[in-house]
Amino acid sequence: MEKYFTLKTKLSRLSSYSTSRLMQLKIPKLEKLLDELCTTIVILRDQKCVICETRDQLTNGHFVRRAHRVIRWDLENCNCQCVMCNNLHEEDDEPYTTWMLEHYGVETVRRLTLEVMNHVKLTREHRMVAYWKMCVVAEEILGADK
Repeated sequence: MEKYFTLKTKLSRLSSYSTSRLMQLKIPKLEKLLDELCTTIVILRDQKCVICETRDQLTNGHFVRRAHRVIRWDLENCNCQCVMCNNLHEEDDEPYTTWMLEHYGVETVRRLTLEVMNHVKLTREHRMVAYWKMCVVAEEILGADK
C-alpha cells in the first residue's frame, strides 16, 4: 500500500507542469518526463502484470516498441508488465498479442500497428499533446480516491 501512495505522489508531481515550464524543457528532458508519467500511470492503472498477474517488479510494457515515438506514450500501447514478461515479449509476442486482442480488440491492435508506418516527425507540440492527454488520465486516477 505504501508503494501505491508513493506512486500517487509521483503522479501528482509529474502531471503538474505548466505549459511555460514544458516549453523550457529540451526535447530529451521532455521525453524523459513523458516516459516517467506514462510508466507511473500504467502501473497505477493496471496494478499487476497483464500477462502473469504478478504485482512484483512492474514496468511499462509497450506492445509496439517504444522506439516508435508516434505511439510511444499511447496508453493503449502501454500496459503493465513484470520485468520477466516484458523481456519475454521480445522473443515471443504471442501472449501479449493475445492479451491485447482480448482486452482492446482487433481495431486497436490494427491502429497501433498501422500508426508505426506513419512517418511523422514529432514536434514539441506532439509531445505536449501526449503530456496533456496523460494529465487527463492522471486526474482520473488521482480523483478516484476522493
